[in-house]
Amino acid sequence: MEQGGIRKMAVTDNGSGIHSEDLALAVERHATSKIRDADDLSRIVTLGFRGEALASVGAVGRLSIVSKTKSASMAWSIAVEGGARSDPEPASRGTGTTVSVRDLFYNTPARRKFLKSERVELSHISDVVRRLALVAPGCGMTLANEHRELQRFNETDDPSERVGKVVGGDFLRESIEVSVRRNDLQLAGWIGLPTHSRATSSRQFFFVNGRWVQHPIVAVAIRQAYKDVMFHGRHPVFVLNLELPPDEVDVNVSPTKSEVRFREAARIRDFIFGGLARELRAPATAETTSTFVFDGTSPSDVPNLATQTSLRVPEVAETSFPTAQSHAALRHGLDLEARDEPDLPKPAPDSCPALGVAIGQLHGVYILAQNREGLVVVDMHAAAERITYERLKRQRDRSEVRSQRLLVPVHMEVGEDEADAIDQSTAALKRIGVIAHRVGKRSISIREVPAALVSSDIESLLRDSIDELRSDGILHSLRDHQDEMLATFACHHSLRANKQLTIDEMNGLLRTMERTPRAGQCNHGRPTYYLHTLPDLDKLFLRGR
Repeated sequence: MEQGGIRKMAVTDNGSGIHSEDLALAVERHATSKIRDADDLSRIVTLGFRGEALASVGAVGRLSIVSKTKSASMAWSIAVEGGARSDPEPASRGTGTTVSVRDLFYNTPARRKFLKSERVELSHISDVVRRLALVAPGCGMTLANEHRELQRFNETDDPSERVGKVVGGDFLRESIEVSVRRNDLQLAGWIGLPTHSRATSSRQFFFVNGRWVQHPIVAVAIRQAYKDVMFHGRHPVFVLNLELPPDEVDVNVSPTKSEVRFREAARIRDFIFGGLARELRAPATAETTSTFVFDGTSPSDVPNLATQTSLRVPEVAETSFPTAQSHAALRHGLDLEARDEPDLPKPAPDSCPALGVAIGQLHGVYILAQNREGLVVVDMHAAAERITYERLKRQRDRSEVRSQRLLVPVHMEVGEDEADAIDQSTAALKRIGVIAHRVGKRSISIREVPAALVSSDIESLLRDSIDELRSDGILHSLRDHQDEMLATFACHHSLRANKQLTIDEMNGLLRTMERTPRAGQCNHGRPTYYLHTLPDLDKLFLRGR
């Protein structure tokens, strides 16, 4: 490339080439289309299918194609400038094809002025190359600008090697490899651990049948899967490919082909959410790679999947939210000194659990444990916070949400489409404690709300819920607000620093972490433990040198 592709851009391959008699046809509109009949539009399996790219580029730039087949004695070239085509001429190059374009938009100045700076345009091209490299590890790729090599991806049979090259080796070390399938849907790739996050979404790669896409339903599903484990304001890193029958997705939505439309968007959303949430909610363990058959979990089902824990936590009243009595019961943190349960036995050395056996406490803040791999350091407050939070959510989900009738109903003026959404979702709203009725063409009356949210901005919460109902059919706002309150409660009423624990109590906390969903992070997304392996410690102390 020259000037980031603005002056010149060329793509060269070592493929089978184009026959000389086909060169003229290749630059005609629709001549290279993959569509043979109308039915093909509903089952597109190629990245390109309209057959317009070369003709369009030739209309707004100076296009040239040089190609040679393996059986040909020489290469042939053809040029297109402003839509005017030359006759094929002999040329020189090895087997394969080179497509180059100079002075893009030279004849359409109104469009050319919207090109960005060389640095920005080069960044866009680099992004495209990285996406292609991820889905085609069997193809070697090199990107150069002004004769300076910027990226090189060698051909490989190992997809993880290409992922490490594109996204970074640290991502592979701090990610979970997933392979989820359900009937005709399959999701495979890598998702970063919550502690491996970025300030932007620039390291998020989602493909549908090998095509890089952006879709709001996908974004909602992944965001909800990382809820409760991602630090606020951070973005997860992932490389995922969704495979589904071609007739279940419409890729003919926009010329850029980066947008798609799913035939059953809700099913896709639930499938993606359920698969990722199941991986991310796994209890603390050394294993980070797994394959499983998806069991049909949807966003509303996940809280009910939480496994029972045995850490001795004082019983909290079975209401939707903590009461004054439960605050008093938990004000000293986890009741690790309860006498009505036997002490947990010390595990045998040959059956050492994932988080190991406690060996001591550091400054009343960290628990030190030993497992087969080395030293485990646990932040006891962060760990207890997660345990308490998951327990409170289970209690919330086991009982119906307690509603409170408003002394004066709240009346809202909304759009007609918003009123229709409320009309069609009264049952869903009732399940989360909201009683709202349509009282006019554009009027809504709210009569009951969850007891814990009486003092909140009811109108704002309901408007957010209406937007969610219209966009993806799931209510997040009210539940998220409830979860925030439970998370705050859990944070304020969990183990504090300088709380001295016995060895048995430390082991009790470790064992409960191993059975608690999302135990690797606290409610705020901070890590609850770190593993320092023996090889790492040996390096630190220069052993073996």
